[in-house]
Parts: sequence; structure tokens; C-alpha cells
Amino acid sequence: MSDSWRDSEGQVVDGQFTLVKHLGGSDHSVVFATQRCKDKGEKAAIKFIQADASNADAQIARWKQVAQLSHPNLIKVFECGRCQLAGMDLLYVVTEFAQENLAEFLPQRALSPDETRDMLDPFVDTLSYLHGKGFAHGRIKPGNILAIDDQLKLSSDSICREGDLQIGAGKADIFVAHETNGKATTAGDSWSLGVTIVEALTQHRPEPFDLNTIDGQRRLCAFGPASCLVFFVRPIEAESRRCRSRILRNQEKLGLISA
Repeated sequence: MSDSWRDSEGQVVDGQFTLVKHLGGSDHSVVFATQRCKDKGEKAAIKFIQADASNADAQIARWKQVAQLSHPNLIKVFECGRCQLAGMDLLYVVTEFAQENLAEFLPQRALSPDETRDMLDPFVDTLSYLHGKGFAHGRIKPGNILAIDDQLKLSSDSICREGDLQIGAGKADIFVAHETNGKATTAGDSWSLGVTIVEALTQHRPEPFDLNTIDGQRRLCAFGPASCLVFFVRPIEAESRRCRSRILRNQEKLGLISA
């Protein structure tokens, strides 16, 4: 999206959300700090994505569903809608405001194993909650692990029903398992959480590789012991268990582990 979003600071969206400060963005979205008119003392974040006539209503319906979810480690969704800004037709979602995310912290230093475990435990519980209600997150990565005061929370704007196509997800990266084919799945969430653990422990992302080949397994294990955590995040779906079994068999063939 446009690089001149700072020019939009001070504008009011949908008659109620003042764009206080531009916080950042990507090729498919932009985020501002705002305040909710319903509670002027409450700071919030407002995220915009470009509206597509074919799926705009579906995305707004998803956000309204997510607004009904409640978990202590899940960012709250307050409002959502459609607007015109900077000459574009956009969708917006208003959520809790977070002071920091893991992607901003990791360039300073890697997390220790204990810190990583402390981060992992609540998010495994969060994913169990989502998956148990038939939802998948679809976009777990350091930039979507947020801190509000001393509490870690998972972003919620990407959540949708298990098996639904992701809308406005931007370019695919290593955090997205290619087997998902653009859909949000519980197995894909397990993969994404595993890759996030690798980056948290090493400050590096594994390079893309074909997991169905022996060479791909060799490259993975050469990355370092932490990379193997990708396959040992608690499996939530039968698909995850099958993937783990296939990886272990290939590692046995390589002599990397004992049969």
C-alpha cells in the first residue's frame, strides 16, 4: 500500500476514529493508533486493508464473528467496517492497542529457552481455544505476537473458520505452510507457531525448503537443533501428526535420530 500514509494522520474515519499516529504497514495493510469514541480514554489500533468487491462483506462478517471470541491471550476486536481513505476503498478493524510486538524485540536479542516456553504455553492454550470453536488463526508470526503491559496476546484480525481462504494476507512467507494452499488450518497454525519458535530462539528464519525430500530434511536439521522444534509443537490435527511422522522417518533414514 502507499508510502504516504502519514499524510492521513488527523483524519477521522467513519465519523468516529481519529487517525492519531501512523504505526506502520506492509504491502497489503496499514495501521494507525486511534481512540474509540465510545470510550475516549481508551487507546486502540485501527488496521486497514484494501477492499475487494468479491470478498469485502465476507471479511467484515469474519471480524464480527471474531469480536464475539474471548480469551485472555487474544487481542480484542471492537469494531469493523468499510471506508474511503486516501482515495481508496478500504476495510478497517479496530482492536486493542499493543505497545510492542515480538518482531520489534528480536533484533535486540533472541529469547532464552525459558522465555520461549513462557511465551509458548499461553499461545498453545489460545490455539486450543480457537481450534475448539472451529477457527484457525492463519497468520502466526513474531509480528503478530503482541504485548499489552506485561501480558502477551495473539493478533486476531486474521482469524477465520477452519478451511476458509485467507483474505488480504499479502505475500506468502516461511510462516505459511505451502500445503495449506492459502487456507487457514489448524495444522498450518502448528507449523507457523513452530517457525516462530525457531526465530525466537535463533533470531533467524529457516529458509524455504521442500519438506517432502531428504535434501529438505538435511537442510532443516543443518540449520540447528532449534529448527527441529517446528515439528514438535503439540499436534492439534491428524494432519500435523502425519507430517511429524513423515519427518521422523526421513530423519531416521539420514541417521540423524535413532529408530
